[in-house]
Amino acid sequence: MAIITKESEQKRENERLENLVKTQKLEKEKSLHRERERIAFDMHDELGAGISAIKLQSEILKKQLPQDLNSEEIDNLIKISEHMNRSMREMLWSINPDNDNLKNFEEYCIRYGESYFDCTDMTFQYHSHLEDPESKLHAEVRYNLLLFLKEAFNNCVKHSQAKQVNLTINADSQFINIVIQDNGIGLLSDNKDGYGLKSMRKRIEKLRGEIDFQSDENGTKITATVFTNF
Repeated sequence: MAIITKESEQKRENERLENLVKTQKLEKEKSLHRERERIAFDMHDELGAGISAIKLQSEILKKQLPQDLNSEEIDNLIKISEHMNRSMREMLWSINPDNDNLKNFEEYCIRYGESYFDCTDMTFQYHSHLEDPESKLHAEVRYNLLLFLKEAFNNCVKHSQAKQVNLTINADSQFINIVIQDNGIGLLSDNKDGYGLKSMRKRIEKLRGEIDFQSDENGTKITATVFTNF
């Protein structure tokens, strides 16, 4: 009888400790969620307003310059502010906890690709299959995959001479697989060890994922696979 009672008490104590750990983990997640929201709002209100003000003042100053003066430096300042604004929006998107799922990531990548290639002569097509669109995708994974995608698109425009670029996203609750493929001239020897490819490889390896480059005269295919939760 005493042995049974002791075992029951031990079982209750183990359950109490398990519940305590779960409660502490939940509170930590809630606290992190609130902090990420606060940082996102602060960045939007403070940095966003400041960058917009720089761009606006630069454009006003350019209009006030005499026509015969060189406005190249002001043009560069406007371009820098636009670049900073885009980068900030991407960071805000990655920080915002409301975007921590596969569906939002997929939609963002598609919108980005359509907008990016709309300014080029290349046709952009996409395909995707998400087993569970609401499945969580860690913020650091989202951010690094977005930068990987940007670099891949940039390489297509700068080096591929392609007419078409395809984006494929497949994911389940554990893995996400991204494929960027073009029908261009392939990677030239002086580009195979370039900064862009090194940057992409570094981003994926940082997430403990795998990346593969295939290239020939018919085009280039870049495949990356990472865990959805880092």
